[in-house]
Amino acid sequence: GMIYYKGAKMSKSKGNVVSPDEMVARYGADSVRSYVLFMGPAESDAEWNDKGIEGIYRFLGRAWRQVTEALDEGVLRAASGGLEADSRALAEADLNAAEKALLVKVNQTVQKTTMDIGERFRFNTALAAIMELNNDIAAARAAGLAGREEGSRVLAYALEAMVRLLEPFAPHMGAELWEMLGHEDIWDAPWPVAD
Repeated sequence: GMIYYKGAKMSKSKGNVVSPDEMVARYGADSVRSYVLFMGPAESDAEWNDKGIEGIYRFLGRAWRQVTEALDEGVLRAASGGLEADSRALAEADLNAAEKALLVKVNQTVQKTTMDIGERFRFNTALAAIMELNNDIAAARAAGLAGREEGSRVLAYALEAMVRLLEPFAPHMGAELWEMLGHEDIWDAPWPVAD
């Protein structure tokens, strides 16, 4: 589809072009990339909205803080067994209702994101699902889910899965957070599989 700005098709001749260089300098390449993918289905026309990119920028900042604060609090352990091993272990763990709810949300997000990226090509709804997961992780952390060992394991799994799912949209940030989590080369890491 076409991208419109202030009601008209973006065009140099009309002088209504948003400079990608200026946007990257102000918000970063990951924010610009994520916003373009979040604007709507690729085949549909979309209106560029300066407030929209600010929203994506704020979301990426929240996701960054979510992971770095969890690392600072010791919720995340470096170099875990990986997403696949953690998923199997958590499925057999004795989880309480809040821990199970977050684990279910992670699996639903993995399934939706995988389908939206790989089959439907609906990058906007995949990113929206990751945003919802980030909100649920924040609520779980605020509610003290990390108070039990099992809760810490579920939070660690949720955060690692969120970073892995976010990487196609924000590859620079994803790679940086993945390394902070004690892993190498996020692009070589397996994609999470929904249980």
